[in-house]
Order: sequence, then C-alpha cells, then structure tokens
Amino acid sequence: MLNSTSTLVVNMTSSFMSNNNYKIKRFADRLQKTYQRFGYVSLDSIVKSYYEHRTEYSNFTPFKQHDYVTVSYHKTAISPQRLDQMLSSLEKANAAKKSQFI
Repeated sequence: MLNSTSTLVVNMTSSFMSNNNYKIKRFADRLQKTYQRFGYVSLDSIVKSYYEHRTEYSNFTPFKQHDYVTVSYHKTAISPQRLDQMLSSLEKANAAKKSQFI
C-alpha cells in the first residue's frame, strides 16, 4: 500500500528522470548541430558553436505599443434622487455579499 510519502518520492523521481532525459536530448541536439556546422565534434567546436549561437543578433519584435488616451474628468451635478438610488443599490449589493459569507 502506498502512502503519501512514497507517492511524492515516485513523482519526484519521474520528474527528475524526465528533466534528465530533456538535458540529454538537448546535449545530443547540440552535438548534431556542431557536427553539421563544423564537420567534426570536439570540445572546442561545441563551446565555439554555443557562444556563436548566443552572440548572433536576434530579430526582436516588440509588442505593438498603443498611445494612451488621456482621461478627462467632467464634473456633473447628480440629483439627490439619483444619489439616493445609487446608495440604495450599493447597500443592497453589500447586503447580498454579506449574506453569502454568513
């Protein structure tokens, strides 16, 4: 019978193995790219290939930027009836929210 500790160990082990397989696959891909680029594989060619790959200029396309519209504030008079209506609707909404938690 498995308990939670052994399940955690199994999950951690499978995660480690999949991560390890990913690293091995990346290393194999790097060896193949190095061989295709230079025609041979050596430690110097791997390092050279790695740093040449990192120093090449990347064509970075930034996100489209939008101009922000300035917000204008127009003060308007609110009638007392409208103000009472807004306050009563807010009180009803607050009462409904409180009743959910009780």
